[in-house]
Amino acid sequence: MYSPGNVYRQGWDDRLQGLAYAPGQYTGVLYEEYIQGYNDCHQQIIENERRAKLNSPLQGHPLYKEAHDDVNKQFLTG
Repeated sequence: MYSPGNVYRQGWDDRLQGLAYAPGQYTGVLYEEYIQGYNDCHQQIIENERRAKLNSPLQGHPLYKEAHDDVNKQFLTG
């Protein structure tokens, strides 16, 4: 039986477990709810890793800075 948020939680749990979302699993509004949970979890994972990186105990070390200077640079390929 469906109750509000069930499909959102399913999307969140699937992403947390590293599962690829199944596009045909839900349709319509349920698909939107599922994909929102999946995407919100994905963003939470990214933010947690970003915070962990910024709070590294080695952050002040010169070699740490040098190793991470190019992280946000984009390179053109051609």
